[in-house]
Amino acid sequence: MIKVIAKNFAKEDKVEQVIALAKELVAKSVQEVGCLKYELYQEEHTPRELVILEEWETKEHLDKHMASAHFKSLIPQMSALMDKEPEINTYQILTVKGEDKIENEVLRVIRNRKSTRTYQSEQIREDELEAIIEAGIQAPSANNGQPWHFTTIQNKELINHISSKSKELMIETGVEALIKIAKSPVNIFYDAPTVIVVSGKEDVRSAIVDCSAAIENMLIAAESLHIGAVWVGLAKFFFTFEEESAKIDRPAGYKPLFAIAVGYKKKQSTSGPAARNHEVKTYMR
Repeated sequence: MIKVIAKNFAKEDKVEQVIALAKELVAKSVQEVGCLKYELYQEEHTPRELVILEEWETKEHLDKHMASAHFKSLIPQMSALMDKEPEINTYQILTVKGEDKIENEVLRVIRNRKSTRTYQSEQIREDELEAIIEAGIQAPSANNGQPWHFTTIQNKELINHISSKSKELMIETGVEALIKIAKSPVNIFYDAPTVIVVSGKEDVRSAIVDCSAAIENMLIAAESLHIGAVWVGLAKFFFTFEEESAKIDRPAGYKPLFAIAVGYKKKQSTSGPAARNHEVKTYMR
């Protein structure tokens, strides 16, 4: 495995232009065969310092990347906006945590996925949205019943309305923890630009489980695209009232169950996978 750390120094008045070009580079590079990771970071205290972290299966994959059309087109454009030459270091990864375990890109994405609660205002691309929903459609379901429907909401006014109404109903529960959340100024969808409501077929007993499997698929798919997402259970308060839930466009016979907030991450996590309790396994052989 090959890791590349490229530190770039944009001119003070060219930072946003460099970020736009770098995002385009990331979006195209992550689609390449052999690309395990391609992420853009911005130094917290020195915004003009932009770092690209890359991981490639082999040196050959990295060489092909550097010979790609998008690399040859975008890198010169970025270089013209730099204050000085970038600092680029390439490493051969010798050991990884848990190297005795089976490892592949799917398992890495599952391990690295975290709930995202801060988002950029920029809307995700249509092809990214479709890829995330398609992952939900590919989820397993009892007897292959597929009792789900996905409603995408990108209307900010409606998203805010769902949040406000949910908070009103949370206060009425009298539950201290819910009241505290409701009184917080934070939107229950964390100001994500996209919300996907997952509805289940009312006459299917396994609908909740099946829709949950679909949501997990979508959360993993979003992470694989370097897009943030979080499963929002608090939206259920809005869904409990028929008059309000009727505002969620869906076929007859489907009941809104859950929602996920989706958007570009405001900050990329650098802390690695979250701590997990592994003392939860029993083997009966």
